[in-house]
Amino acid sequence: GGTIKSIINAGNKQTLTFAQGWKLIDYVSQELLVKKCKLPLDVVAYAQLVHCCSAFGPQYTDMKTIKKLYKQMIADGVKPNGLLLNNIAVAGKVKYEYEQNREKADKLAKWIIRQFDKHQIPIAKVLQSRLNNMMAFHDYDMKTIIDRSKFI
Repeated sequence: GGTIKSIINAGNKQTLTFAQGWKLIDYVSQELLVKKCKLPLDVVAYAQLVHCCSAFGPQYTDMKTIKKLYKQMIADGVKPNGLLLNNIAVAGKVKYEYEQNREKADKLAKWIIRQFDKHQIPIAKVLQSRLNNMMAFHDYDMKTIIDRSKFI
C-alpha cells in the first residue's frame, strides 16, 4: 500500500492519473497476488487496498470502494483487524475533513467502533482519540463500547 502510494505521489507530485493508479492497484492485488502467486487476499492485503483508496488525495478518496472492499473481505471470511479499521478511519477522516462533512465523519466513526465491538478487537488509544474527534454527537452506546474495549 505504502509503496503504491509512493509511486502515485512521487515527491508530493502525482505521477499517475486516477485511472492509471487504480490499474496499478488492481494489477498488484489481482494479477500478482491472487492469480500469479495464488495467494488469497488476507486482512493485511485488504488493509493495504484500503490505504490505497486515499492515495490520490482527499478529493479522490473513494469511500464507496472502501465499503465494497470491506463487504468483500467479510464475505470471503476474512476477519477485520485494528490495522484495517484504522486505515478506514484515516481515509474517512481525511475525506470528510476535506468535504467539511461532520455528519458522515460521525456516522463512520460510530460504525468503526461497532466493528471493533462486533469482532472483539482491542482499540488502540491513538485510534480511540481519532474516533472521538470524528464524532460530532457523542452518545452513551459509543462510550460504553469504548469503555469495555481492551486498549492496546
